[in-house]
Amino acid sequence: MIGGVMLRTSAPAFAMVLMTVSAALAQTTVSASTTPPAGERFHVDAEALVWWLKDSPAPVPLVSTGVLGQPGTQVLLGGRDVDTGAQPGVRLTVGYRLTDSLGLEASAFYLPTRTTSRRVESSGQSGSQALFIPFFDATFQRENTTNLASPGLFAG
Repeated sequence: MIGGVMLRTSAPAFAMVLMTVSAALAQTTVSASTTPPAGERFHVDAEALVWWLKDSPAPVPLVSTGVLGQPGTQVLLGGRDVDTGAQPGVRLTVGYRLTDSLGLEASAFYLPTRTTSRRVESSGQSGSQALFIPFFDATFQRENTTNLASPGLFAG
């Protein structure tokens, strides 16, 4: 990308399990139990998961059409949380019964990485949108901007 601003966030791996489906190998019925039936020593459970993750915060305006607070100024990028939505996952559990009262079990889950991107750019040609990066100017104690794209001068 030449010029422009891109907002990228990755969903954190903290989530709430909303739905699980469990099926144990060597059983004829679907069960949420990971205990194998009498006589069976080995079991495998596979669970399909759907996770809803907390939105990724991006509360600061990153790109605007002018100085914040001025009439007609719009925030084009930033200023609100990025919705990461629902995400599929899987959990696999493997177990082996050594005796009737002792066994081993291992479990692992996978939640794929998900990236959300937003992009704002301007061609810099006459009639195109001017883009600014807003900031608070501590010297003058007021909102200010720096040019990212200016029609007829430069793209961004």
